[in-house]
Amino acid sequence: MKAMILAAGFGTRLFPLTIDRTKPAIPFLGKPLVGYVAEYIAKFGITDIVVNLHHQPKSVIDALGDGNRFGVNIDYTVEYPEILGTAGALDFARQHLQDDTFVIVNGKIITDIDIGEAVRAHKKSGAIATMVLKPNHKREKFTVVYTNDGAIDHFGPHATPVTEAELRDTEHDIVTPLMFTGIHILEPEILDMIPRGVFSDIVTDIYIPYIKGGGRIAAHVSEGDWYELSTIPRYLDISLAMMGACDMHFGRNCILNGAASLKDSIIWDDVTIGDGATLYRTIALLVECKLLKEIDLGRDERVYDPNFLDSPDHNHLICVDCGKVLEFEDDNTAALIDAITRRLGFRPSSKSMRIEACCDRLRTEGRCETLIKMRLEKQV
Repeated sequence: MKAMILAAGFGTRLFPLTIDRTKPAIPFLGKPLVGYVAEYIAKFGITDIVVNLHHQPKSVIDALGDGNRFGVNIDYTVEYPEILGTAGALDFARQHLQDDTFVIVNGKIITDIDIGEAVRAHKKSGAIATMVLKPNHKREKFTVVYTNDGAIDHFGPHATPVTEAELRDTEHDIVTPLMFTGIHILEPEILDMIPRGVFSDIVTDIYIPYIKGGGRIAAHVSEGDWYELSTIPRYLDISLAMMGACDMHFGRNCILNGAASLKDSIIWDDVTIGDGATLYRTIALLVECKLLKEIDLGRDERVYDPNFLDSPDHNHLICVDCGKVLEFEDDNTAALIDAITRRLGFRPSSKSMRIEACCDRLRTEGRCETLIKMRLEKQV
C-alpha cells in the first residue's frame, strides 16, 4: 500500500511564515511539518509515499529529501504551470497509485489517528473511498459532515460556536458535529472518475456528484488527537500546547545577545535576539528572500496599493536592531513589502498579526536576508 501527502498549496494564511517556503515545509518544533506527516504514515507500515508539489517545490524537497531520515521512500510530482487541486493531484500521480488501495493525508496536519484501523474499516465497507472523520468537540470553523449508516450523506456549512441558548437548554445534549480530518483511503478505481489534466477538488468534483448519483463514500469516525496548522494563530497556539510546561522553543544556531524578556514564543533557526528585546506570543524567523534582488523600486515607480493591507493601526514596520518604527505610509518600505508579496501571490491578513521587519536590512544592497517577526494578538 502507498500513501500520498498533499503538499502543493500556497500557504497564504500562514504568510509571512511561507514567504520562502510552502506550508508543509515550515518548521514545527524543530522538524518540518511534512516530516511529521511522513513519520506518522510510516508508523503504520506504509513506507512508499508520493508527495505532490507546486508552490515553492524545492522547499519541500529540501525538507524531506528521499525520505530516508523519516523512515520512508519518497517520489515527487510537480504540478506545473497550474496547481491541480486535491483530485487533480491524484490524476497527475496516477502511475504511483493505480495498482492498489492508497491513503491520502493532508500535509498540514499533526495527528495520532489510527490509519490501520481506518484501512480495515475501509476494506470491510467495500466502498470506493473512505473519509476519516472526527468529532468537532470545540465546534471550530470546519465544514460539518453528515453521515448515515456508516456513509457520507452530505456536507453542511462551517460549524459555529456553542450558543448561550444551547448552554441553557437542559433538555437536550449539545450537538457535536463531525468534521473531515484530511485523511482518506481510496481504491484505484477512483482515478477513473477524475478528469484528466485539469484542476479538480476531491470533495466538490468527485465525492459529491458520486454520492448524488447513488454511490457510497464510507465514513470512519476516529477520536484521535488532531491538529491543523493552517493559520498563524493556530500554528503558535498548537506549538505552545505541544511544548507542555515549556513556553519557549529555540531552533538551531540561535543567539541571545544580552538580557531579554521571552515568553510564549517560537524562535526559528539562525535568529539573533538583541539585548533588551521583549518577545511575547512571537514567532521570530530569518527569511532568505531572493526576490529582493529582482525588485527594482525606482522613485517614480509606485507599486504600493493602499488597499493591499488593512488599517495602518494594525500594520507597521519596526527595525529589530534600532527600534525605529516606520508606518506603511513610508512608500519605499511599503512598496518593497507589497512587491515581494504580490510577486509571491500572497495577500496576508493583518487582523491577526503585525508584520515587523528590519527596514535597514531590507534595503541593504547585495543582501537578501530579512528578519521578520510576527507578534500575535491573543484571539479569544
